[in-house]
Amino acid sequence: MNIAIINTGGTIGSSISDGVISPTNAGESRLLSSFPNINIADTTVPLDYKTYEPFRILSENMDFEHFTMLIEEINSVLATNPEGIIITHGTDSLIFTAAFLYYTFIDVEIPIVLVSSNFVLDDERANGTDNFKYALKFIAGHHGTGVYVSYRNTNNFPTIHRGDMIHRGLELTDDVISIKNMWYGRFEDETYISGNITSPSNLVYTGTNRHPNLLGSKDVILTSIHTGIVYPALSDDIGAVVISGYHAGTIPVTDKMQAFANEAKALNIPIYVSGLDSTLTEYETVNEYRKMGILPIPDTPMTALYAQAKLSLS
Repeated sequence: MNIAIINTGGTIGSSISDGVISPTNAGESRLLSSFPNINIADTTVPLDYKTYEPFRILSENMDFEHFTMLIEEINSVLATNPEGIIITHGTDSLIFTAAFLYYTFIDVEIPIVLVSSNFVLDDERANGTDNFKYALKFIAGHHGTGVYVSYRNTNNFPTIHRGDMIHRGLELTDDVISIKNMWYGRFEDETYISGNITSPSNLVYTGTNRHPNLLGSKDVILTSIHTGIVYPALSDDIGAVVISGYHAGTIPVTDKMQAFANEAKALNIPIYVSGLDSTLTEYETVNEYRKMGILPIPDTPMTALYAQAKLSLS
């Protein structure tokens, strides 16, 4: 089976020197040598790897220039007809990359799986080897096409998350969690179990474009609601605002919010809110901010909504 490996750095591609974690190329070669083949349903599947490296950084430094480089690298790799692609990536911005790649390659006919590690690979606490192994098993088992994340949370099953369904990372934890715990699949005792998922709402971006103009398009402001929020300044350079609402998709309906909504309307800037659950009864504040022209996008995590908003401008 032909597997393309696109290395981008992150902890999975780093080592510790003088007490500091820095990107090196030691990690990924260790992964490839550990898995010359993979077992699927009592069958040994030999693996043929081809490796690529558009850049090597810590993922907190990812920006739209790197997104563009990665997207173009994937386009080039797809032209070689691999049976699957694994992207090694840092955990910090993993879910943002997954969301952007999900919509960019929504019609791809092979699986593209992102893997990361919570610690450098020679640390016994690291989950990177498991994340890589089960990405291979997912690809070799032909369990899906499109963009996914393979990740094992501490004391949990190795899990496959679809790229558009992942929560923003929780503070002080390296866990990866799908919205409403609706994971795409997972491995229990080496057996693949399909999840029961409901797709998020694609109400902002419904196009298909494998060469988005991320660098030349207008910016999207992303902010999270909190008590005493100060709303960002708007200008003609802003194409959209995405607000991560409270857990029920609520935001404070105040004079400050009304003024912000009026300013956005005057500049023709849409404001989208994530966090609304379409299966639950709405709070009155949701109806009130709708009247302000603010648009709740139900059942969609903030990362996916941010990616949709930016891609709609690109």
